[in-house]
Amino acid sequence: MPQEVIAKKIKFLSCNSSYDPKYQKYHYFQINDGVIDLKVNLLSTLNYFIGGELSLAMWQNKQKNFRTLLEYDVNVCRAFEKPEGKIIIGLMDFFFRESNMPKKCPIAKGNYTWRLTPDSLILPPFVMSTKHQLVIKFYQRQKSKKEYISNDTIFFQIS
Repeated sequence: MPQEVIAKKIKFLSCNSSYDPKYQKYHYFQINDGVIDLKVNLLSTLNYFIGGELSLAMWQNKQKNFRTLLEYDVNVCRAFEKPEGKIIIGLMDFFFRESNMPKKCPIAKGNYTWRLTPDSLILPPFVMSTKHQLVIKFYQRQKSKKEYISNDTIFFQIS
């Protein structure tokens, strides 16, 4: 069985985000003293299917671009109840270790905070020492239409 490891050293380099003001009053996403602070104000309860698209990419020096290593489209409510797969379990722990958001659906309107620390990010062993990009997009789906709630990107260095 493959083992997951905590990288020797992870440093958050930068982060950026965008969000739909129909769903959020604000979406504050910033690195402070090596830790990512995320603050969100949901304007209404998220009642429909809530999904999360996750992708992890690695910087390629020769090509001068990022190469995608992993992509997931996750049913967030199902992952709250019973996360499956070591990578999803690790990411859920990373996002909810220091958060006031309950891991349950529907997601109620209100103010939520997260404090993401580099030592809590668990990565698979094939992730190499270089720059990486983690993209997280949350959406709500009614029928077949996805309405994106937020789009967050974290750039980090593994050494």
